[in-house]
Amino acid sequence: MQHDANHCPQLLNLDIAGLQFVDDMCLISLTPIGLNRMLSKLEKYCDKWNLKINVNKTTVLICKKGIKQSKHENWIINKNVIEKINNIIYLGIKINNTGTWSSHIKHNYNIGKAALSRIDRIKTKLPDIKLTLLKKKLYFSLVESKIVYGCEAWFIDTFEINTIDQIRYAFCKKALSSLKTQLTLQRALKQESIAASVAYYADV
Repeated sequence: MQHDANHCPQLLNLDIAGLQFVDDMCLISLTPIGLNRMLSKLEKYCDKWNLKINVNKTTVLICKKGIKQSKHENWIINKNVIEKINNIIYLGIKINNTGTWSSHIKHNYNIGKAALSRIDRIKTKLPDIKLTLLKKKLYFSLVESKIVYGCEAWFIDTFEINTIDQIRYAFCKKALSSLKTQLTLQRALKQESIAASVAYYADV
């Protein structure tokens, strides 16, 4: 594809026309005209090599922060109008039409909360200290890995850290409670949160 004619974005002076993963493709353009050109070329390429496009799984996400989407903007492939959506999960990252990370953080939070709930339901005859250590290992493999997924890309701000820390606080509170410790809970929670901050995982 001639990237300059497709109005694709740039990263480090390189034109990024799209992303590909196995049999999945994501086309990226800064303008409606550019995306239509890319779709037309994709359709011709598939016809040439006898490839089929699954129209039912093809969607368009328009990212325009603070700008209302036009009802007259449509994209067509194989004579079918492509469905327009407000958000999509692509390779585990939830992207919304405002281009912000808030929906992805909320998505991570919900997944982490569900995983934490499963850990809480573990029943065993292990002593409290061993059970706590077991749950800590499970927490970092099943919960922490979910809530910080994609953190290398998101911009870390107070909202994101506070949202993620709600999961950490919940785990620490239950872990300390099960040990019947006399530590000051608020102080312990703060120390645990700082030690496992998102900034650490993102190398910020």
